[in-house]
This record gives sequence, structure tokens and C-alpha cells, in this order.
Amino acid sequence: MKKIIIILFILPFLNLFAQDKVPLSDAELAQNEALMRSLAKDIFDLNGVPFVQPMVEAVNSISNDGFYNTAYIDNKKDAFSIKFSVHTMYGSVPSSKQWYRPQLPNEQFADSSLFQFSRFDFDFQTQTGSFDITDTAGLYYYLFKTLLNDGIVSGEILPPEKSATLLGSSKSTFNFRDGLLGELARRRIDSINQLGTPFGFQPISDSLANQIASTLNGLPSTIALPEGGSINQIFAAVPQIDIGLPYGFELNLRYIPEINYGKNIGDFGFWGFGLRHNISQWWNEENSQEKFQVALQFAMQGTNLSNVMEITSTRFEASAIMTNFNLHFSQRINNLFDVFGGLSYESINIINNYTYFLSHQIQVELYGNIPEDGYMKTSKAFTQEEIDRKANKDDKPQTAEITLTAEQIKYTLGLYKQFGDFDFYAAYSISQFNILNFGLSYKFDLK
Repeated sequence: MKKIIIILFILPFLNLFAQDKVPLSDAELAQNEALMRSLAKDIFDLNGVPFVQPMVEAVNSISNDGFYNTAYIDNKKDAFSIKFSVHTMYGSVPSSKQWYRPQLPNEQFADSSLFQFSRFDFDFQTQTGSFDITDTAGLYYYLFKTLLNDGIVSGEILPPEKSATLLGSSKSTFNFRDGLLGELARRRIDSINQLGTPFGFQPISDSLANQIASTLNGLPSTIALPEGGSINQIFAAVPQIDIGLPYGFELNLRYIPEINYGKNIGDFGFWGFGLRHNISQWWNEENSQEKFQVALQFAMQGTNLSNVMEITSTRFEASAIMTNFNLHFSQRINNLFDVFGGLSYESINIINNYTYFLSHQIQVELYGNIPEDGYMKTSKAFTQEEIDRKANKDDKPQTAEITLTAEQIKYTLGLYKQFGDFDFYAAYSISQFNILNFGLSYKFDLK
């Protein structure tokens, strides 16, 4: 997947006072690293979560299906049985889960905000003032976000209406007009100078203003967003054991160890259990399969999903607890097959833990520059092999925890057929993710 991580566009700005031929000092390196981490956090908070989240929802939603295929349960007091089955789920991904609206970190400029990063001193006797920066990295990053806000408000920066999630596929970009960021910087510098001039503060020099504008004008005019995994369907196969108990009860058990499903999904595994009870036995004089059957079921599942995104080395782990309460029915037709259906209420609670690093290109820019003929190489001058080899020095990963809760109603309709000790069924469920569910089972009675 060819992606250019959005964080790259800030690099030249974060090195305003470093000349191309002069290596960064330790202090400058630490300052630039702090700035990049601030930007990485904002980029992740705004775009990383909506990019990955639909995949977590899809995988967990499709797993909470296929718990029943008939409402009939033997209600004899000595009824014991074991049934082994494999439930296969195939789900389509709705378009609403394939897109999100990307955002750039931006903030409206406020004069008072400068006090967060600076100290202003004014001598009333001499009527002169002094300006000292106490948080250079914070001030630079704040000013940069205000420039983006200025461009968005004026309509000179137009974020795309939508971009692909991990399930979708697109080549969306942020586009800047050449020279725009430099123009925005000059406007901001003019406003800061106007703010300080009446109090005797020294204005920002033309040389520094030109340097800032020139640096910003050197930023790329097109910033590509991740293209997504182009996942339109999700497929899963789940083993299940149903233990028939006396008086019309049945215990349902599921388990699958964590298995890697490829780079787009990662490692996924889960456990589950349910309890069913046939309630139609209480009004049927004879609880036979030929009569209309109704059953209630409660089920709970826990899932684990983990993956590492290639470009950003972002690691995410999602653990979910899902509950399913359903009322389902079945009716045998001409002693040939059963029609079954049901209505389910499902709730999902997902806890997502993310660990993310500076992008490989950013790490090369910070840690991997090598003077060649007196010049410093930038990240663009490195080959991908060099980037992969050098990008292993970020030992300060950032973390985030996101909790998602969701509820849905699911409608299911299907056909069930017995062949001796074997059962086959096929069903279709309608919810946020429409699911085709089919499976085969083998049952034997314990006498």
C-alpha cells in the first residue's frame, strides 16, 4: 500500500533556524522532535482513529452472528446431546464504513494564546517592552495550526470531503496552492507586529519573515492520505459446540485462538458462550419439531484484534465484549425443511489501545541525516531501504485509548435442513453489516 504519511509536510517548518549545511544541535533536535510528536498526536487524534475504527466495528459485528438456526430444543428431563458445527459468516461492508472526513489540525489565532508560550515584559519608565519565548516548540506549532485555520476559513485550503478508512479505497489528498502558506505566514507576522508595536516591542525582522515564508513555500503542495485496504467483504469461520440439556435448555460454546488474517486485519481471535431455552414447550402439549417453535437466547462474546500499520508503525489492540439477546422462531414446512428467523438486540463495548511512533521518514529526518559533500540529506533523498534501516530509533511511543460503545437491532431469516445426524442451514442477517451465514453440524445424543 503506497501511502505518504501526512506528518511529512511539517518537516521544513520545524527546522526554521537550521541551515541545510549545518547538522542539528542536540537542543535543536530535541525541539524538533517535541514539535513532531505534538503534530503526530493531533494527526492521529483527528484522522487515525476514524481511519482504523470501522475495521474494528466490522470484525466484531460479523462475529456476533450465527448463534441459532432452529428454535427447537428437546425438553425431555433426560435429554443430553452434543452438536459440533462450523458457522461461516460472510459480511458486506456498507459504503458509510468506507469513508471518513479527514481533518488538518488547526486552531483560530488568539492574541492571548501567545502568553502560553512567551513572556512579555514592559518597562513603564522607559516605555519599552521585551518579548521572550519560553516554549519555542509550542509557539511554533501553535502558529502553524493558526495558519492552517486561516487558510481553511478563507477557503484557500480545502480539505477533501472524504477519504478512505481502512476498509475503503481512495487517493484523497490535501492540496495547497503554491506559495499559499508563505502568504499566510506573512499575514500572521504582520498581525503579531501590529499587536506589539504600540507597546514598544521590536517587530519581527524582514529577514526572519522572509525565511519563514520561504520555508513554508517549500512545503509540498499535495499531501496524500492513506489509501485504505479496499475491503468490501469480511469472511469468518467459527467452530461452535452446542450442549443439549434437560427441560429445553442448550449451552452454546465458541472459541478460536488468535489467527493472523493478513496485514489489513491482523491477529484476530475470540471466545463466546450462550444459553438458549425453548419457551414454546410451555404452551405446546407435545413439543415436536413439526409445531411452531419459539426460543430465547442470551449470548456473550469477547474478541481480540491487534495489528501494526505499515507506514506509521502504529500498533493497535482492540478488545471487545459483545452481548446478544434474541427471540427466534422456527417452523417445519411439509416435513422437508425449517424456516427460521429472529430479532436480536446487540450491544458492543470496544476498548482500543493505540501505540504509535514517528513515521519512518520523520525518524530518518531526525536521526539519520548524513553529510554528503557538505550537504545534509533530507528524508526525500533516502531510498526506502535506507529509511527502513534507519527508522528504528524512536523509543518514546505515544499512546491513546479509545472506548466505543454501539447498539444495533439485527433481523435474521433462514432455512434449516436435517440429514440424519447432520444439519445444514443458511441465513441472512440485516444490520449495520449485512451478513450471509451458513454452516454444517453433526449431532449425537448422550443416553
